[in-house]
Parts: sequence; C-alpha cells; structure tokens
Amino acid sequence: MHATLQPAMLLKIIFCTKRYRPAQPSPKGNRLLNSPHCYSLKFIIALASIISMQSAHGQTVRDDVGYTALLNEMGADTPNGAGITIGIIEPQRTGQDNPDLQSWLPYPNISDISQATLTDRSGGSNADSTHAARVSQFLFSQSDGLATGIAEANYYNLTDFIYNKLVPLTNYVSTLQPSAFLYSLGAKVFENRINNISAISSSADNNATLLHRFDWATAHEDVINLVSAGNSSQSPALFSSSFNSIYIGITAGSSGKLGSPIDNIYNGFRQRPDVVTPMRNTSRGTAVASSITSVLLETARDASATFSNVSPSNTQVLTRNAEKSEVMKAVLMAGADRETSNTRINSFAKDEAGERISGEPEYIADITNYRAAGYATSNGLDSRFGAGQANVHNSHQILTGGEQDSQEDGGNTSVSLLGFDYDEAFGNGAGDANLNSVASYLLPTLTSDANLDVTLAWNLDVYSGDGLFFNALLYDLDLWLYDVTDNDEVLVNASLSSVDNTETISQLLSAGRDYEFRVTTEKNVTALLWDYGIAWRVDQESDTLAAPLTLESPQMSPSALSFSASSVPIPSSLFLFITGLFALVVKKHARQVRSKQ
Repeated sequence: MHATLQPAMLLKIIFCTKRYRPAQPSPKGNRLLNSPHCYSLKFIIALASIISMQSAHGQTVRDDVGYTALLNEMGADTPNGAGITIGIIEPQRTGQDNPDLQSWLPYPNISDISQATLTDRSGGSNADSTHAARVSQFLFSQSDGLATGIAEANYYNLTDFIYNKLVPLTNYVSTLQPSAFLYSLGAKVFENRINNISAISSSADNNATLLHRFDWATAHEDVINLVSAGNSSQSPALFSSSFNSIYIGITAGSSGKLGSPIDNIYNGFRQRPDVVTPMRNTSRGTAVASSITSVLLETARDASATFSNVSPSNTQVLTRNAEKSEVMKAVLMAGADRETSNTRINSFAKDEAGERISGEPEYIADITNYRAAGYATSNGLDSRFGAGQANVHNSHQILTGGEQDSQEDGGNTSVSLLGFDYDEAFGNGAGDANLNSVASYLLPTLTSDANLDVTLAWNLDVYSGDGLFFNALLYDLDLWLYDVTDNDEVLVNASLSSVDNTETISQLLSAGRDYEFRVTTEKNVTALLWDYGIAWRVDQESDTLAAPLTLESPQMSPSALSFSASSVPIPSSLFLFITGLFALVVKKHARQVRSKQ
C-alpha cells in the first residue's frame, strides 16, 4: 500500500498556515498548531516523513526496473548503453509548433539528451514530434533513461522504413532485383543492431507479406527489435503481431494480449506481450525496455567479457552469443518480476471513458495476481503481463552468470543458479556433428526452497530462397522440468505451447531435491537443425510464484519417464508448410566450433 499525500491535505496545511497571522507572538509558540482547524505538529512531521520516504524509495523508472539496484551494486562500472547506436522507428505526427508539417524527430523540449547525435535517416522531418520526444526521454535522457551513454540515435519514419527499406532490401534474393547488389554492399534492412519500434500500425497493404519480410530480416541480420504490443486488447499487425522481436506491454494490463489474425502462421492466437514495463502507455514502455536492453547489450558485447562464446551470425559476422536476439529475449523474460511494488505516481488518473481526472494522483500499476485464473497461457506466461515486469538488475545477473552448455553439448554436470545458453544447431537434422533432440540442464542440489524462472526463445524460420518470403515454419520446441532426485524422474512442470516461439516455467523448488530442465523437439513434423536461446534464474522463495501448469494429456503425467511418451498431436497449421520446406528444415545452420575468448 502506497502512502499518498492527497491534494486536499496539502491545501488544508497551506490554508491553516495562511489564515493564522497572530497580531502578537503566541507565548507558547504553538497557537497555529493547536487550532482546531489545523493538523498537529506530529501529523505534519509524519507527512514530511512520508514525502521523504517516497523520495528515498524511488521516484523514477530507474528504481522500479532495477537500475538503481544495479548502480548501487556496480557503481562507476554500471553499463549505460555506451557504444550502442539505436534506431528509433516513429509514427509520422503533426508537429507541436508547426501543425502543417509532419514530424518524427523529437520536439526540442528535452534538454538532457544533448549527449546524443540525432539523425533523420528518412529525411524531411523537423524537430517537432512530442511522441518522439517522450520516447527519447525514457530511452536515453540523463533524467529518466537508463541508457544515458547512447551517443547516436537514428530516427525513421514508419512508412519510409516499410517501403524504402524493408520492401526493396528484402528483394535481394532475386537476381532480377537491383537490391541484390545493394545488399551485397552492406545495405541491410536494419542499420542498427537494436531498434525501438513504438510506431505500429494495421493500415499498411499486404500485411502478411510485410510480416514475413520483417521477421526474416530480423532473424537473418540478428537484430534486436523492441516493439510496442499496442494499447488495446489486440496488437496491431505491423509489427507487434510478428514473431522475431521482443514485445512490450505495461503493468496496467491494458496493452495488447493477442496478435492480429493475418494468415495461418500469424494466426492471432499468440501471446502478447513478452514483458511489461511500469509506464502509462506502451510507447513510453517500449522506450524503457529498449533502454534496459541497450544496457544489457553493452555488457553482452564487451570484448573483454569471458562469460560468452562467439559464433558467426547468418551474415557471417562473429558476435558473442550473449548478444544474440534469442538470448536477449530469454534473458529479459527470465529476469522479469512476477510481483511488483512500484513507487512512482502518474501525473494524472483516468475515468472509465479515458478522460483525465483533475487533481487525482495515480500510482503506476503493480502486478499482484500473476497468472491468476483465466490469465495463464499455454507458454507459461500471463496474458496481461507476459513474463512480468522487466528488471535490468535480475537480467544483468543472468547474463554475467555466463553461457553454459547443455549436457548433450558437452557442458558440465550441472549448471549454476544463474545463466544462459545459445545453441546454434539444436535438433536431429542432417549436418550437425553432434545430433541431439534433447538438451538437458541439471541444477545444483538446493539447500533451501527457491524460485526457478526459465525462458526458452527461438525465431520463426522464413524461407527467402524464392524471393517471395511466403513459406515460413514455426518449429515447436517444448520446455520441461523434472525432479531427478536419486535418478527417479518425476515430471514437475512443462510449457508446451504449439503457437508461440517462447516457453517459460516459473516453479517453486524444494530444498534437498535435484531438478533438471530440458528442451525437446519431438512435436515437429520433420527433423530440424535450428538455434535457440535459453536463460534461467534461481531466486529466493516468494509468494508470487505462478501455480504449476496442469498437464492434461495422459502421456504427460508426473510419472512420465521418457521423452517419446510426451509427444502430442501436431498442429494442423504446420502441415500447410511441409511441401517445399524439407530442404530448409533439414539443414539451416551448420554447427560452428565454439571458441572461447
């Protein structure tokens, strides 16, 4: 419960102070405080204490998303997004001072973003957009952003990005397209490794084609896109209904909960968002998530770091596995808070019609009933909050816990309580020197009860060989948790969605027991060789843990001991993409020899 200093209370104190002006000094010096119309000295002191406590316990978003905790822990070594260049894709808005002009560069009412060079990559905008100003404020401003070290920000108009970058530059696979030459010279769809996309839409033509191209470019160029889930129950088609980015909602639970139904791949049944942030709308919320991710990306790509292997991207650029897009998504989700105690106050409250209520302060909403009845999803999330509220301190701990291979890939007998893995060639498809359709991660024996949060993430595979980007395949990976104490396997929990490309388990673990989480591929139609990211965190016991998933299939009872017994019927939508895709799914990535730096 938050202590709130109501406006009426402040007015009464001011009124009392003004109305009492004694002609002569009070002999006891407390005539004002003894007035029946006024508050006692003790109460005023108490109010002052409340104000002091509110300031001490956080009045910026940095406190609520764990950045203050990271600062307290790391001091001058705290990452702040230094060295990261970010792309910001913005809606075209009427200018603040020039309503006859359309703008997507920030209105110059934020003085503390002067450390960054702002570049209009679309061309034609004046600096007059209040929307872009607020996004920039919560992304890298010195007062409200986490990524205060960002020195370069590139701005794009959404329409220009779609029709002058996404569409022409994804035609490179066709020899008849001039962009084949441009792409070979490095003219990628995404000019920045990380992009904030608060601009979303459902009005563009050929949404299915654009979604396929967007997801292909995101995965192929291995970029990290933070996309707004939208401010209504269904997310807009572009681009919050795609697969391969990270989708952001808000803790009020009013953001998009499902993708838009476009075709049999983008079917409208998938969970939105992935994580939420404590903001009043998803544009600002996405900026906060982008700020958090920039901080993590600085750490992940640090050349001096020893906690991550390196491997080539699809464009044959060596990158650290910690900065892969699938790993970044998994790390954000596994580090999210399932229950929150946010400290900040919105500048206004709204009535049921969405109108501002004058003089009524409102606290940023909290998560208090995570995965309550009716909101639990098949991929282990809450339909309102995704994996929970992003927490950069938790995610940073997971990241620096280090990359740890599964047992099947030669990892240690057990992993640590914090960590991640990037498997660049998982499955039983041809071309892998070490075929495995199961990846096992054994946790250390626990000395006390603890919470486990683990998230698995992978990308949609879009076929580009014909230049049409029509065929796509969503591989169906599953996540399992077993109690393996004394080599007696008992299924504890599982995340088994067939329509999502993340799986999450949140589970209370008991002291003195041995647990193992596993990734499997049995539900796929044919052999695959694909990459995934997985991240986990074992934390102190909390009352906020989600209830275990109820396993309804008789093949998945708690006594199940084999993986083959856990197979379930294949979703009918997958059969539509079998023809012509066998060569694609047999070999997508050749396993690279992992090398340590």
